[in-house]
Amino acid sequence: MPVRKPKETKEKPAARARGWTVGSPGGRPYKIGYLRPPEAYQFKPGQSGNLLGRPTAAMRLRRLGLGPVLADALAEPVMFYVGGKRRRMTKLTAMTKVFVEAAAESDARAVELLVELFRDVVEALLLRLPA
Repeated sequence: MPVRKPKETKEKPAARARGWTVGSPGGRPYKIGYLRPPEAYQFKPGQSGNLLGRPTAAMRLRRLGLGPVLADALAEPVMFYVGGKRRRMTKLTAMTKVFVEAAAESDARAVELLVELFRDVVEALLLRLPA
């Protein structure tokens, strides 16, 4: 049966074991811990934490494209009156209801756009079907 050797442990200086470090700001002992980063990781004078700052909405639009931004905007909830009652629905649903109602009231342009949109939706659905 093999004989087990005891683990070798490295001795830490007493100051380091208690969280104090040498060579800290001003040459005096400095406790490292919560909200007290080591000097090498502290911000330098005149430097903020986030050099680029928060990305603007325009940068997000440029990076992601219009699709996700438009999808987020259309998915936001809105209060809408249907038959005299307030209903909560997405902006896309509300826009679609208004568009369909305009087409139902014989708005020629709305009817043309609705037929074109319907064709596009049916075509997209047919492309998804397995052959």
